[in-house]
Order: sequence, then C-alpha cells, then structure tokens
Amino acid sequence: MQPVEGIGEAERTIDAAVTRSDVGMATTPDETARTDDARPTVSAGRLAAIADLHSAAPAAGVELLRPLTMTGLRGRRTLAAAARRVAPRADPSALARLLERPGARRDLLVAAFAEGRCLAAAMALPCAGRTAQVIASQPETPREVAAVAEALAALCTALRPEEAIVAQALLEEERLESEPIPARSRAPAPAPGSGAGHAGLLASFFRAGFFDLATLEYLVREIRSDESPAVASPPGGVEVIAWRRGDPSLRAVLEASYEQTLDCPGLRGIRPTEDIIEGHLAAGRYQEGLWSLLRVDGRPLGALLLSPSHLGSDLELIYLGLAVAARGRGLGRFLLRHGLRQASLRRERRISLAVDRANAPAVALYRSEGFRKVAVRRALIRPLAGSGAAPVV
Repeated sequence: MQPVEGIGEAERTIDAAVTRSDVGMATTPDETARTDDARPTVSAGRLAAIADLHSAAPAAGVELLRPLTMTGLRGRRTLAAAARRVAPRADPSALARLLERPGARRDLLVAAFAEGRCLAAAMALPCAGRTAQVIASQPETPREVAAVAEALAALCTALRPEEAIVAQALLEEERLESEPIPARSRAPAPAPGSGAGHAGLLASFFRAGFFDLATLEYLVREIRSDESPAVASPPGGVEVIAWRRGDPSLRAVLEASYEQTLDCPGLRGIRPTEDIIEGHLAAGRYQEGLWSLLRVDGRPLGALLLSPSHLGSDLELIYLGLAVAARGRGLGRFLLRHGLRQASLRRERRISLAVDRANAPAVALYRSEGFRKVAVRRALIRPLAGSGAAPVV
C-alpha cells in the first residue's frame, strides 16, 4: 500500500498528541485481483448517530482563533484552552514548542470559540512526504461537531501544496489493554466504544471533507534468536538484494506493487511515488541493509522495508509488497521470513506493523507467522490541493 506517514518528534514531545503512523505498512504479498472495493463497515446504530450529527446546522457565532499567532494574556489563555481540548494530557507549553520548532507554522493550531468558551480545537503537523497528521478534540454536542468540522476545514485550507497534499487522521477503534501498543500507533483518540462522542468525531471529519480509507490492525511479534532455520532457500531465479539510496528500481517496484492492491486502495494515485519514498525514509531510522528488493530472473518485483523505530526498541516493518507477477508463489512469506532473519541478528526484540483489515491474505500471512493484534485504528484522509485526487472544497 501507499502509507501516509507521520513524524516522531510529535510523539516524543507530547505522548497523546500525534501518531507516527503510516496508515498501514504492508501490501498483500500473495493477493489476487479483487473485483469489489471493500470498505470498513459501521454499525447501524453508529450510522444513525452520524446521520443525526451530520444534519446539525453550522456552528453559529463561532470564531476561529489561532492561539500561537496571538500575544499577551489572551494568547496564553487561548492556547491553554485549545491544548486542553486537542490534547488533554499535554502541557500547553510543550504543544507550543512542537508548533514553534524551526520551519513550523504557528497558524496550524485552530481553536473554535463562542461566548468566551472553547468549543473545539484541531491541529495539523506537516510531515515528510507531503502529508499532514491532523488531530482534533472530541465533540459531545451537535454544535461542537460543527465547530470541530470548521476548525478542520480551516486547517486543510491553510496547508500549502509544498507542505502537504493529503491530510490524515487516525481514530482508535480498539485497544487490547493487556498488550503494549506500538509507538507508531499512538494517537489522541476517543476510548473504544465511546458512543455518541466517537460518532461525533467521525461526523466532524466527514463534514470537513475526510473520507474512510481503511480500518488498520496493528500487529506485533517477538523476534526470536532462532529465526534462521525458518528461512528456506530461495526458489530458482529468486534473490534478495539490499537497496541503496539512489537506486531507481525501488520506485518501479513500489508502483508495480500498487497494482490490484488490497491494502488501502483509496490512496493510489494521490501522492507521487517520490513523496511516498520520502515518507518511508522518515517513518523510522533508516539504515542501509534493512531495505531489500526481491528479484525474479533479474527483475525487481518485490520490496521489504525495515527500520528501527524512532521510539522504543521495536523494529518496524515499514512496507512489504510484491508486483502482480510475483504473487501467488509464496514469495511474500519468503520475503517476510528474510526480514525476520535480518531482525534476529539485531538488538531489537520486537517487530511491529500495521495492515488494512480488509486485506485478508496479508492479515492471514502475518498471523500465521506469529504476529498478534494489539490495536485497531480507523484511518481517514482528505486529498488537498496539489494531490492526484480532486481536493475537497
């Protein structure tokens, strides 16, 4: 798939502020073409709640403020109110530092006020590969739903094409509390099953022009020291080579792997491949030798991208994908096991990834290789000006 990447600085600065998240990291290794466009399903009750909230009138009398562009006592109070809304556990000064880092824009935190009260807040962080990670406060009333939507729309309009051509949000659907959640998947999100509030947040994003991309499963697996015996000899004509920066074959492999993909097909064509590669490079701490290309009879037809996490001690599977010509031959499993063997020679003791739940072959592969689910997130995106899709206006 074509991930939309986040950045790690946000996680290091504010635990609950923003996720380092590719919206999934692996395509289907052995998939076949699908004829339908599967989308995540929503319960009838939630659909009804969302429909009611969508019918809410625009937020009357709401003023959109940008706290970090304001000065004096009013600016400090506005920032504190916005911070409580958008990242309740965050220190407002830490939020300010995040948005005031070199090259950052101070106007990408928006707060919606009415009658002197902060109804909503939203924040955008431009990331590598021209994506923007967006977070927003959780609305509890129809008026707050409309206010959050206005703040989100204002942010998306403010983002420039050189900064971001797609905005992304991740909403928590499920967390297995007994399992540690991968650093990549941390995000400010409503608690699972939070009812109307969760439906309200979805409604706000939909009203602001976002659409459902996928439901993502976050998977982890311990790395064993005896992974080597699990790696069979490569089939005839198959070899795995290390990719080095500047090698143009990665671009061709990625583009071939997007054909007939089951993993987040809604992303296809939105960003140039060069942006996707930049996002992959920033998604972890890139190290030469951990990015591999699979060649069949001399033709590069697959890619496996591993990177140490910016946070914690995980090794992250950034991407695994095969061209159509390489699917259905067990090469996805072979390539995955090659990566597990590489991992066994390193100090990291766990490998993590995310995958589109609708991508049944990939989910089955990972589970058969010992990965377990630790969280579920719902990915929403909105194409912006400059993307390969028509921007929302």
